[in-house]
Amino acid sequence: MRILITGITSALGSAIADSLEGHEVIGLARREHEGYPTICCDLRAALPRLPEVDVCLHLAFANDPRYCKEHSGEAHRINVLATKQLLKIASRFVFISSGSVCGFQDGLSSETVVPAPADDYARMKLEAENVVASHQRRAVLRWFYPYGPGTKPESLVNRLIRRVEADEEIPLHNDGRPCINPIFITDLVAATRVFCVGHLEGVYNVAGREVVSIEELARLIGEAVGRRPIFRMTGQPIQDMAGSTAKLSEFYRPKVSLQDGLSRTVHSLLGEMRR
Repeated sequence: MRILITGITSALGSAIADSLEGHEVIGLARREHEGYPTICCDLRAALPRLPEVDVCLHLAFANDPRYCKEHSGEAHRINVLATKQLLKIASRFVFISSGSVCGFQDGLSSETVVPAPADDYARMKLEAENVVASHQRRAVLRWFYPYGPGTKPESLVNRLIRRVEADEEIPLHNDGRPCINPIFITDLVAATRVFCVGHLEGVYNVAGREVVSIEELARLIGEAVGRRPIFRMTGQPIQDMAGSTAKLSEFYRPKVSLQDGLSRTVHSLLGEMRR
């Protein structure tokens, strides 16, 4: 199959591309990828003429909530209008969304929960989901808190690791919440590959098996770092942002335990910080 991956130069885009051995992979990004032919363009501008492909895996997205709010026109162009244009080139469309479209809910959010996005980024993800719904053969993957070596520096787990390492306070809401179930990068890649090469359609949560509060997560990170996390109680009530994996587990079950994944992430991130 010929598979186009937007945002291929990201760590996750590259890892997914590497998992697709035996298929023809083309990238779309702002810069050339060293390992795959790449269509270089900026999604803020009009898309160039694109080849027809069997599958489009759409990763590229402006994911900073502040940018989405302060530059809403540009962000909408990148996140929604570009998504609409990309639908036309692929027989099958796999869109990477976010668990944040569900908003904060009590307990595990299923794929049928009424979305309640909490910020501009999540609202644009939901709007893009609705655009993708017009494609006859589509899968929407709601990723919940990806973590692991190479993931974005501003991701939740990486921010917590840096705070614990620096003895900085971690704000803690009532009951240590929200509860989340992050997924390690290798499991995220393997699960996403299933949708790229298979025929599954619909909306799927892609999340880890273990649900933990922010307090529990920080303490596990502290064990891996060798420091005791420092908490600051906010007194604020908050709900959870964890996804039910019952639907996904029919096709894929994450293999990396949270403790093992955190240990590997801490080792990688602190190694980079201490060089």
